[in-house]
Amino acid sequence: HSLTSMCKANHIRCAIFTSSDLFASIEVDLHSIEDIFERIIWVNLAKNQESLWVSFKNLGGMAGIEKKYELAKSWARTQKRMFDLFGSVFGLLVLSPFLALIAVLIKLDSSGPVFYRQTRVGKNGNNFQMLKYRTMYQDADQELDEYLKDSQELRQEWENYQKLKQDPRITRVGYFLRLYSIDELPQLWNVLKSEMSLVGPRPFVMEI
Repeated sequence: HSLTSMCKANHIRCAIFTSSDLFASIEVDLHSIEDIFERIIWVNLAKNQESLWVSFKNLGGMAGIEKKYELAKSWARTQKRMFDLFGSVFGLLVLSPFLALIAVLIKLDSSGPVFYRQTRVGKNGNNFQMLKYRTMYQDADQELDEYLKDSQELRQEWENYQKLKQDPRITRVGYFLRLYSIDELPQLWNVLKSEMSLVGPRPFVMEI
C-alpha cells in the first residue's frame, strides 16, 4: 500500500528493475505490481515474465525488456468499463424474453430457486456472488460428498475440474443449459455491477 501511495502521489508511471544482490536474495514477482505502473522495464532478470505486450529497450547500451500494462492507464480502464456497461445492458435488454422463458422452464422442471449463487474471488481479492441459472436439483451441493465417497475416480475428477462429466445432480433443463453455456447468461448482471468483465479471466472459486 505504501508503494502504491508513493507512486500515485509522485505520478510515477514507469518502473525499471535491474539485477543486483538485492534481487538475487529475494523473489521479485512483477505481476503483483503491474496494476500500479503503466510500463515496467527489467534488465537481466532471470525470472521469465510472460506477456503479449513485451518489447526490447536500449538503456545506455544495456538490453532492457519492457512490459506494457494498458489497463494501468485511466482512459483504458474507462474504455473497458464502458464496453462492459453497454454490452451488459444491451444483452440484458435484447435477451430478456429468452431469459424469462428459461426461468419458467427451470421452475417447471424442478423445485427450487431459478438462480444459483456462488461466492467467487474478484478484483483485488474481493468476494462477490456470481449468478448462474440453477442447473441442479435443490440441495445438490450437500449430496456431493455422499456421491463421491464410494468412487476415488469420481472424486479425483471433481478435484481436478470442479465438475463431473456424468453428474446425476443435473436436471433435464440443466443439461441443455450447460451444453450451450446458457446457464452463464445471468452473469451479465455481474458485469453490469462491475463484479466481472465481458473480456478477462474467470473469477476463482473460493475453495481452490
